[in-house]
Amino acid sequence: MLCALIASAGSAEQARADNRPGADVIVGDLPDCNSYGTVGASGLFAYAVGTTSCNTGNANLRWQPATAYHPVIAQNVYRMRTIGSETCFEQIGASWVKHGFYAFG
Repeated sequence: MLCALIASAGSAEQARADNRPGADVIVGDLPDCNSYGTVGASGLFAYAVGTTSCNTGNANLRWQPATAYHPVIAQNVYRMRTIGSETCFEQIGASWVKHGFYAFG
């Protein structure tokens, strides 16, 4: 169910068409999502979301494992709610960061 709620902010193709100067790393796709159930009686759920990183800029990205020159990806989960006539986003989850140590190319 969570995977159905996750939407990409934009396509990598559109971002590349914008011809952004320099390196510009985005999360271009969320190809996989797994649910690991609840943690005891706490009501907390555990999820894992896969990401595909894309360089939408017009320069090569300096991507070096075991150094500070690699992307890190933080993930947050929000729920859109309408209460009365007001619609808002409510943050319902947050992650640590995921290190992008290598890229397929």
